[in-house]
Amino acid sequence: MTLILRCIHQLVAQGDLPKEPFAECRVDLRDSEGLTPLMWASFHGQILAVRRLLFQGAAVNARTPLGQSALLFAAYRGHSAVVRELLAHGADVNQSDSDACTALMYAAAGDHKETCRDLLTAGGSLACINEFMDSAYDLAIAFDSQHALEVFDNHLMGLFN
Repeated sequence: MTLILRCIHQLVAQGDLPKEPFAECRVDLRDSEGLTPLMWASFHGQILAVRRLLFQGAAVNARTPLGQSALLFAAYRGHSAVVRELLAHGADVNQSDSDACTALMYAAAGDHKETCRDLLTAGGSLACINEFMDSAYDLAIAFDSQHALEVFDNHLMGLFN
């Protein structure tokens, strides 16, 4: 069974899905780390696999034992198309991991401009604070994420206009 699990998750990460739909019990099958096929596809930016898994009923807000979701993985890697797809299917934009880090924080730390913009547009909050008392804005400063800071500044200025 472990070999089958590894194969399914590796195939999804490469964007290779079987032609036939996953059985209902397998669409959210977890690997040894607690990751689902949707999480693997999101982390690797496999938009077609993400769409197909969502169409087959994958749980968009499923979380790992550390509280990570497909949205957090996609934001961390800056896969904006995947982020938009997950949000369109009901991903919680302000859901956080076990350290209270949100997708916007992950995107800010990685200086992913488009992803930050997409998350803010979807209602991502700059006011969320993680366990270390950092906001997404604080993380953008700490990681010298100039593109993210530009997006945040423009967003904040837009609130006053």
